[in-house]
Amino acid sequence: MKFASGSLTGSVLFTLTSYQSPQGLTLDNAGSVYAGTYSGIFKYVPGSGNTIQIISTVYWGVSRIRFDTYGNLYTGGYSSSNINRYNITANSC
Repeated sequence: MKFASGSLTGSVLFTLTSYQSPQGLTLDNAGSVYAGTYSGIFKYVPGSGNTIQIISTVYWGVSRIRFDTYGNLYTGGYSSSNINRYNITANSC
């Protein structure tokens, strides 16, 4: 959901299935929303009306997702002891 500053009422941006329920969220510099789920990472571009899966996971869920200042996406999961880095750009995913 998206809440305007100072508002108590929000609007739904996108919906994922129960298996894809978000465990972690982050934004890129362009305002796109990235949701880490049990089945991968999904990207929502505001105003597009849909989400796309940009990364599938090989372990059980992505609970932490963050971008660095260079646009690399980092992930960590519940059942994995790995931190993964994906070299993506906000305009190409």
